[in-house]
Amino acid sequence: MTTPPRVDPSSFPPITLSNLSKSDENHVHDAFRSEVRQKCDAQILKYIDCAYYRTLSIPSACREVADEMNACLRQFMTREQADQFRATFIASKGAEST
Repeated sequence: MTTPPRVDPSSFPPITLSNLSKSDENHVHDAFRSEVRQKCDAQILKYIDCAYYRTLSIPSACREVADEMNACLRQFMTREQADQFRATFIASKGAEST
């Protein structure tokens, strides 16, 4: 019987706790997704144009356009950028309460 390898806890990203309510978390999540969609608007519209009036042929006909759209979304929708957006929201909320 082998024991699992030990994992160094410092290799994990730090856990940050925020005092946001569930509705604030939902607002931050929706606002972040909306911002990312605005940045990738051209690629999303190209995909919509490609997929319009198609059903079964979407995966084969729109593969390149879908890959471009997903690459753009992945570029802007990272954990670091989401955390930065959340921190900005928390800072602005703190500034409002003072």
